[in-house]
Amino acid sequence: MQPTGQAPERPLVLLAESQAILALDIAAELDAAGFAVAGPFATCADLRGWAGSATPDAAILDLDLRDGSCLAEAMDLARRGVPVAILAPADATDDGRALTWFAGPVEPRLLVRFLRARTARPETP
Repeated sequence: MQPTGQAPERPLVLLAESQAILALDIAAELDAAGFAVAGPFATCADLRGWAGSATPDAAILDLDLRDGSCLAEAMDLARRGVPVAILAPADATDDGRALTWFAGPVEPRLLVRFLRARTARPETP
């Protein structure tokens, strides 16, 4: 419960994206939509380091980070109950895993819609 006069806590979104300009664009869109952002992380190693000690409300992960595929990390988050959106090339295939796949490039507003549908976030006026 929040103390009187304070705004509700913003849902925390883990963001991993290998391309800096896309990462900054997505992070800015998420912040403007009322989400807190952990990252952006450009490598699986950095993603694992952060996620090893924290659990976000949701995650948006580029399938191929600078040091390889983050599919194992995405599956680990999903097993922990975290809604995960995977950003993948248009020719990537969803193999039925417990993840939501977006063929890139994806509009950040679609990611915001995904997050709002999967996080307990009060609507802002």
